[in-house]
Amino acid sequence: VESRLASLDEPSVLSLPPQQRSVLYCLMQGDSEKQVASRLGISPHTVHNHVKQLHWRFDVSSRGELLARCRPLWPVFEEMDGDDVHWSAGKFKR
Repeated sequence: VESRLASLDEPSVLSLPPQQRSVLYCLMQGDSEKQVASRLGISPHTVHNHVKQLHWRFDVSSRGELLARCRPLWPVFEEMDGDDVHWSAGKFKR
């Protein structure tokens, strides 16, 4: 029962704001913060702020811990429509 309650408290991909969702998606693809900024057309400072928020939301303290915690979310990203993953499809560069 305790593990089921813990999973209910964890943020889901869909509960993330669109920009954080995009940043997380790029990080999970192996991009650095600078690469994420370039892909999304936002400043590296903004990306770093989103990464800090993601650390807070997922209760982690490092990039590796964040990615390990979010690895089970990857199938959700794969099932999402491109517009659901990327906050601005026009700015997103593959």
